[in-house]
Amino acid sequence: MTPYELLGLGADATEAQVRRAYRRLARRWHPDLNPGNADAARRYAAITEAFELLVDPARRRAYDASGAAAPSVAAPPAFAGFDFSLAMHGADASTFGDLFVDVFRQAAGHHDGRPVRGVDLHTEITLTLEDVLRGGNRRLELSRRIACRLCRGHGRLDAPAAPCRACAGSGQQRLGRGHMVFVRPCEPCQGRGVVTARTCHGCHGHGQHEATTAVDVVVPPGLDDGDELVQAGAGHAGVRGGAPGDLRIRVRVAPDARVRRVGDDLHMTLPVAVHEAVLGARVPVPTPDGPVTVRVPAGIQSGQRLRLRERGVPSRRTGARGDLVLDVVLVLPPVIDARARGLMQEFARLHPEDVRAGWYGDQGDTRGDDADVAPEQSAVAGRPTQAE
Repeated sequence: MTPYELLGLGADATEAQVRRAYRRLARRWHPDLNPGNADAARRYAAITEAFELLVDPARRRAYDASGAAAPSVAAPPAFAGFDFSLAMHGADASTFGDLFVDVFRQAAGHHDGRPVRGVDLHTEITLTLEDVLRGGNRRLELSRRIACRLCRGHGRLDAPAAPCRACAGSGQQRLGRGHMVFVRPCEPCQGRGVVTARTCHGCHGHGQHEATTAVDVVVPPGLDDGDELVQAGAGHAGVRGGAPGDLRIRVRVAPDARVRRVGDDLHMTLPVAVHEAVLGARVPVPTPDGPVTVRVPAGIQSGQRLRLRERGVPSRRTGARGDLVLDVVLVLPPVIDARARGLMQEFARLHPEDVRAGWYGDQGDTRGDDADVAPEQSAVAGRPTQAE
């Protein structure tokens, strides 16, 4: 197997590609990340030897010209024969230095002690139509992680200086196998060899604890189902003194049987009796803003709309309200007595015009076979429609 094949590269690979391939494979097969795995040690030695050859321009040219024997996967175990001088020369130091830091962090559970921002807290609220129109305030009881008051979220309290147990006072941490040893400043004591803090007994070193707290939320008017409110700093507490996360509130709007929303407009069905449609009328309408009286013009047809300006939902962008749109539906009365039927027959004689003329083209006057019909429940009137 050639050095290129060991690193999964072609013979035209650039130096940057060689370095990326080596870092990827070294992280996978490094012995400190595969303790007790002899095969991993052999693979790591082989890819390291291949990297040494290909990253050196002179050695790579010589290899490409002569086709000299490539390193074998069956290379010596562990790190026997490893050339540590490679990590001390020029640009190669960055590749090995970064790799050593990555491996050390993975094996030792690295954190650098810096503050970490808290996690966002997610919840939901359900609003009524009145909430959407008016807005208001809402108090939420939430379970969230808050900073410990004793240590102010750091997890440690000041204490007299004492030798660091993690490094036995040396100020250094070591990690490695065989001839390869990584040395870096001890993290718990930050390389000083002594510690001047102890674990907080109030939070057991976590810096946080769970608590149920009340959060007051301002609900602006005009919200729609699926909108999100963000309350900055009202989420979970940060780690080691970091800033708290945010509270993210998903808005749900309870459906209202009377009203449907279209953008910033509200739509309601307005049932109108036949005589009201013919003669005109003033009818009461229970709008979301309260009852109003609406003038129905004479001759109105089913399906027409009446628009009440600025009685809809406030716009989140401009604050201006949309409209309330009344969808007119004519409701026929039940004709059950002889007098009522006589009046309707008289009305038919006064208005003999065919209301369906022109609606169906040339077939409008064609009469076919009688068809059976069944009355359906009316969504408006709540009773069967009249069918002849």
